[in-house]
This record gives sequence, C-alpha cells and structure tokens, in this order.
Amino acid sequence: FQKEHNSTLVPRVYDVDPELGLWVNKQRASYGEFANINDAEDLKEAISRVFNYTSPGESKIGLTVEGIVSRIARFNDVGFVWDPIGEQWMENYG
Repeated sequence: FQKEHNSTLVPRVYDVDPELGLWVNKQRASYGEFANINDAEDLKEAISRVFNYTSPGESKIGLTVEGIVSRIARFNDVGFVWDPIGEQWMENYG
C-alpha cells in the first residue's frame, strides 16, 4: 500500500484489499494509544497495565510486552498513520 500510494493511510474500508483495511484498523485500535509514548520503560509500563501483564516474560495470545513494543516501533519506523481522521484533517486544513 505504501509503495503504491506513498502513504500508510490505509482506509478502514479498502475495496482493493478488504482484509488489509480490517487488519490495519485492528492495529490502530489495539496499539494506537501507545504510539506517542517515546520512553521505552514508560511504554512497557503502559502496555503491562492496559493488557494486564504481571511479569516481564509473560505471553498473552502469543505476545509479550517486548513483542508489542517491537511491533509499535516497526509501525512508527514506516510512518504508520495511527489517527487517520486527524491525518486527513491535517492534509486538508493543516
């Protein structure tokens, strides 16, 4: 998507690849609240609290806190759009 559209602003409803739109929407809903936490320890603490992790290596549905931190970092590295409404507003009016 990014190569074709020069953007990571995948719409929730994306007719060309509906599964991609749904998957991206799920990532935004699951992890978007953590996207702007820049301190690694604060990020780990927030994830642990929200997802109720009780120990550092604990795994829930196949993900550890470190795995979630890594996933968020990879999204941020490619310029993933966490807030599509805000991004569209900025493109139009900002």
